Amino acid sequence: ELGKAEEGLAVEYEGETMEAGFNPRFFIEALSALASDKVKISLMDSEKPALLSAAEDPGYCGVIMSMKI
Repeated sequence: ELGKAEEGLAVEYEGETMEAGFNPRFFIEALSALASDKVKISLMDSEKPALLSAAEDPGYCGVIMSMKI
């Protein structure tokens, strides 16, 4: 079935306000491979993929495609 869900989280954010949608399962899978508690998520705009990186995992680079809201 189709549905809608929202989840909020505390972030340190720089730049213009934007709204982007992602499948939370993809974030769970990408973040489960990291040892770091802090993750940097880089976004260009709401229609482009998000790039995940973490200082404690220098060789890790994750990409998550956004969803149309």
